[in-house]
Amino acid sequence: SNLLEIPDDCVCTITEFLYDYKDFLSLLKTNKMFWECFEDHGHGWGGRNVLFLYKSKTTKTKYYVWRLKIWKCFDVAPFPNTTDLRFLDICPVQYVTKITNMVSKLTSLSLCCAKIVDGRVEDLYFPDTLAILDLSFNKIGPEGAKNLKLPMRLATFEFEFNYIGSEGAKNLKLPDCLTTLDLAWNWIVDIRETWLTRPNILTKLDLTGNPIGDKGAASLKLSSCLTILILTECDIGYEGARAFEFPESLISLCMGRNKLGDKGARNLKLPNGIRKLELYGNSIGAEGAKYLRLPTNLSILELSRNSIGSKGVKDLKLPANLSPKDGALPAGW
Repeated sequence: SNLLEIPDDCVCTITEFLYDYKDFLSLLKTNKMFWECFEDHGHGWGGRNVLFLYKSKTTKTKYYVWRLKIWKCFDVAPFPNTTDLRFLDICPVQYVTKITNMVSKLTSLSLCCAKIVDGRVEDLYFPDTLAILDLSFNKIGPEGAKNLKLPMRLATFEFEFNYIGSEGAKNLKLPDCLTTLDLAWNWIVDIRETWLTRPNILTKLDLTGNPIGDKGAASLKLSSCLTILILTECDIGYEGARAFEFPESLISLCMGRNKLGDKGARNLKLPNGIRKLELYGNSIGAEGAKYLRLPTNLSILELSRNSIGSKGVKDLKLPANLSPKDGALPAGW
């Protein structure tokens, strides 16, 4: 770092290869690095380490650790107190409590693929400053969801590919200030008596792979400021489509691989502000295409894997800024 001239409030990257844990610990203690290492899955990747040196004119310290990513397991982990750490991405779950207890200003924490099971959830500690939390691709079930204590200021919660189910969804205590929520592939069937049926301020909601069905669609409370809604493969039919009251703020709606059919396509009440619409794989035929009321501002339309046919294409009322040649329809129609 003595050889570098780093401007104020600037991040500089240096690529280094470190194979010795003592060297890694020594560098971390100097508060001069962001260390990134990819797990070796037998493909000969080895460890890749990137140093992020941050120099700020607003702090007393010349350099400090502001971001840390650890994907490699070590035998021991005497991590130093990195008080300025803001972003932490850590895979080995055995270090989670040890590290998160050391930081006081953390705003983003990723524990994706950390092999967290129900029995380890109670050991997790989340600072009050945390705004972004990613617990995706773990093994958290209903009991773990019940014991999960989320910080009250949390704005973004990524929780896809766990298996909390309907029971876990009822027990999951989510903060009211959430704006982004991803619960994809959690095997949730019944959303009644869950946070999803209460007033909220979500701007993005992803429920992909949860078969909530028509009853779930009718129970779902959509925020008045929602902009992105993803309901792919949720087992929603024409009754669910009729029950939806989409907010005018919506700009992206993904409902691929459901069971809308012609009745569902006819029953959809879509706000004009929607710019992206995905209805692929919904058994929509020519009749459904004829009565599908497309938003006037639509710029992306995905209707593949339906049975619209040439007659349906002819009857489809495309907005002025869309045409089949623009990719509005699948190739070959």
